[in-house]
Formats: sequence, structure tokens, C-alpha cells
Amino acid sequence: MLQPQITEQGYLITGEFVGSFVHVYEMLEFEGSKPEYRVDMIFEPNDPTIAIMWQIINDTAIKKWGNNVPQNLDVPIRDGNLKAHKYPEYANMVSVKASDKNRKPLVVDRNQSEILDPNQVYSGAKYRAVIDAYAFDTKGNRGISFGLKILQKIADGEPLSGGRVDPSILPKLPPSIMQNQPQIGQPMGQPQMGQPMSQPHMGQPMSQPHMGQPMGQPMGQPMGQPGQSEPFAPSNGSIDLNNL
Repeated sequence: MLQPQITEQGYLITGEFVGSFVHVYEMLEFEGSKPEYRVDMIFEPNDPTIAIMWQIINDTAIKKWGNNVPQNLDVPIRDGNLKAHKYPEYANMVSVKASDKNRKPLVVDRNQSEILDPNQVYSGAKYRAVIDAYAFDTKGNRGISFGLKILQKIADGEPLSGGRVDPSILPKLPPSIMQNQPQIGQPMGQPQMGQPMSQPHMGQPMSQPHMGQPMGQPMGQPMGQPGQSEPFAPSNGSIDLNNL
């Protein structure tokens, strides 16, 4: 098990997790929220990363609000069972969101080389991440968020279906009236003498689907909009990839 660690610059390098909702090459946009680069980190409940994250959240809240930390702060750590009815991979796990609304995170492989092929980075693979924390307080929304700086792919895994619904829930339909029609290329019988045989119009284009059109947008609840941030790590701190 990869152990989490805090870098000299104040960033957290997480332990290993399964990635879900991995959108690090294109921004993900939920209805009513600002587009963002994002990953949901799915951890085992006993992963030591979780305890460190709670400590970072506490420290960041005290730095922002002092002794007047608001009640019911919005935090990025969630009980995975809250999503398990739709996403089975979350059952009995802990999910933690990390995102960036302004800058694309760096995506690297085990050797710290940048991954340029988006097909190599998908939900279900195993990763670790470099993150920081910041507080937000805007329009009545108060909380702590984790900023995603680096996503490192550790190993391939079973791709997640993204909450795909089992088609067996559909009711059975009667046989199609078209199934008794002759197949194209089979003789259709002899026409009566003197009557023209109906021929298909050759060369007419068949209706084609429009490639590239989106299949619909994911729906979800926004996590809250960050206002003026107070990063857990120094804003001018660089990230040393040798620490990965």
C-alpha cells in the first residue's frame, strides 16, 4: 500500500485509490455549476490518507475562521454508501472529490512521464494524486475543497460503467412486424405479367447518426463554488515530481 505524505511545499500526496468521474483532459460540467477538471478518489475506509485529509480540513478551517468555524461545513469527503445505489463501486468505501476550475492538472504515469493519450486515463484505473486544500465562503456556501494538482496513474483496472442501468429492467416487446419480411437479396416472388415490379430507389442515402454529438450531460449536485481561496499549500510553491 502506498503511504500518503506531505511534501515540503505543503501538498498532500495521497495513497492509492480507484478513480471515478475522471475528467482531467476535458472539463466536466454539471447543471448549474462551473465546469471543472475533476476526479473522485475512492479509498478503502482504513486508508491512512483519510485521517490526514480530515486533519488538513480542520487546519484549513481554523486558518480561515479561527475559533468561529461554521457548523455543517461542506467538505469533499463523503460516505460512499450514499452513492452505492447508483454506483456499486462506492459501496463500503470513502469517496473524496478533488478538482480545479481554472487549470488542467498534470497527468503522469508511474515513471512521472506525462500521459498525452486520454484513452489511457479512465474511471476504474488506480491512481494517486497531489492535492492541496482551500476554504471558500461565498453566497452562503462555506466549506473546504481539495485542489487537484497532479494525477498519477499507478495501474490499469476494471473500467467503471458509470452507473449504467441493466437493460433487463425493460419490459419485453412483441415480435417485430418486420421479422416476417424477406431479406434483401432474396427473391420476392414473380410479379403478374404486365405489371412493373416495385424496385428500391438505388443511390438514396440512408439516415445516418450524427457522429460526435453528445449523448447527454451528467446530472449531479454541485459541491459549492469556491470564493476567495486560502490554499493549504503556498501559492507559489512548486511541486517536485521526484517526491512521487
